[in-house]
Amino acid sequence: MNGKTLLAEAIEMKDEIVENRRAIHRAPEVGAHLPQTVQFVEEKLRLLGYEPRELGGGVVAELTGEDTGRCILLRADMDALKAAEIDGETVERCALSNYEGGTYESRGYTLTVAVENGAVRVSESDCPNQDCVHSGAISRAGQSIVCLPARVAVTLEGAASDYDLIAG
Repeated sequence: MNGKTLLAEAIEMKDEIVENRRAIHRAPEVGAHLPQTVQFVEEKLRLLGYEPRELGGGVVAELTGEDTGRCILLRADMDALKAAEIDGETVERCALSNYEGGTYESRGYTLTVAVENGAVRVSESDCPNQDCVHSGAISRAGQSIVCLPARVAVTLEGAASDYDLIAG
């Protein structure tokens, strides 16, 4: 199969691909434990004739064919997205699995965001009421931590884009 044939087949499947993505995003999951997403992906792979199995919180399946001496690994993240916004402007977006924490400054305040075990929290802030610090950790898509004095929001989004975290 050449690239043009592959592209043509992908275009034919566009509606199905979009619906599968939307189905996953209707129940977004964050972190290393993604039971609904794993089940959905396993079912779809079985319908395609593959024998998937869970591995390390994800799904693996062997794509076999003619032995050409080459091996290809296909990988996709399945967890949700982190975003940070300042005054409604997105200042950072990244995959939660790649996020190592960060410091955000706005309106004279500084917030430190930490990530531990697939959850995000504001670990420090010099804002007056500390509500953002006392909010605790968030770990599911749709959850947010907001610092009103700094006008900073940290949000976990669904895996609809290439990013898990938006900071700002």
